[in-house]
Amino acid sequence: MPDEPEVHGLLAMMLLHDARRGARFRGGDLVLLADQDRSLWDTTQIADGLTVLDRALALHGRGPYVLQAAIASLHAGEPRDWPEIAALYGELARLTSTGRARQRHRPRPAVMDGRLTTSPAGGASGAARAARSHPVARRL
Repeated sequence: MPDEPEVHGLLAMMLLHDARRGARFRGGDLVLLADQDRSLWDTTQIADGLTVLDRALALHGRGPYVLQAAIASLHAGEPRDWPEIAALYGELARLTSTGRARQRHRPRPAVMDGRLTTSPAGGASGAARAARSHPVARRL
């Protein structure tokens, strides 16, 4: 699926998170991101993840995997841009909560005059409108 931004977003997210695997545990204990030894991070894998994320963004990806990959890319940076990370988490929360609400209110098939129909869809979702208007999402 070379032209699907969410597929690229998922791969980018997986690469970026896995690149830090070697630094996540010390003696069986979880090591928080701020305390991780960055020399144990796989910088080649981080670069690969950023390349894949760039492809997802070039395909105008704005879905949950692309947002999560963007967050992971910011976690890998130094210094961390906490306001931008927080804005992306907020965008992700809005996107996923709107998606859940949309699934609950999805048009149900109905039989009218012997035909299977559904109620009409109602335009762009709130998440899509927010993604277009949010300053961080516009940069994505």
